[in-house]
Amino acid sequence: MATLDDLRGQVRIILGEDSEKFWLDNDLDSIMVESIREVENRSPNRALKELWDKHFYVPTGSTTNVAMPSDWLRTISISCLESDHAYGFPWDEVDNDYLIETRRSEGNLDQDETATRIFALSYLLTTQRFYLYPAVKLNRTICTDYIKKASESGEMTLPTSPNLQQLAVFKTVAVAASRKSRDLEMVKIHLALYEAGMKDVEERYGDA
Repeated sequence: MATLDDLRGQVRIILGEDSEKFWLDNDLDSIMVESIREVENRSPNRALKELWDKHFYVPTGSTTNVAMPSDWLRTISISCLESDHAYGFPWDEVDNDYLIETRRSEGNLDQDETATRIFALSYLLTTQRFYLYPAVKLNRTICTDYIKKASESGEMTLPTSPNLQQLAVFKTVAVAASRKSRDLEMVKIHLALYEAGMKDVEERYGDA
């Protein structure tokens, strides 16, 4: 499995500098991390299947919110155990205002009193949570299917099928060249390779 050092090495080969002179390793690593984040954010769910995971949470009381997993990037689905002890259908994602209004209009019912199943995401400083309506009852396990963030150091977990790591390399080369060497031809070529590759990924793996 490729490491961050390996990807930086690929970037250096293209830039024509095999060791630190013009470009510092730390500078290239910072650009690479930003490129990885951009690639994963632009990639459809199906292109990131290697990063799919599950998180289980068992409420110790009636629960209306759950912390997102620390490596959470994107939600695929949320479901929970129902009164028949089986997982129900996936809950619908809505915005916070809709969830609050629905809870108010229904009279804040619990899980066994309504067929509504909705959740909203909330980003509060360093805490990211799922807010749920209705409240999930005691010991009704909540299952979150989600996409993990790709690693940004050590071994790279950004998928290679499709080769998203190569796209991150192309984007890093384009940004690095634009900031220092001002080699506009190199910038143009590798930005075009990156955009063409991302377009192919989006078209081939786009969610139906």
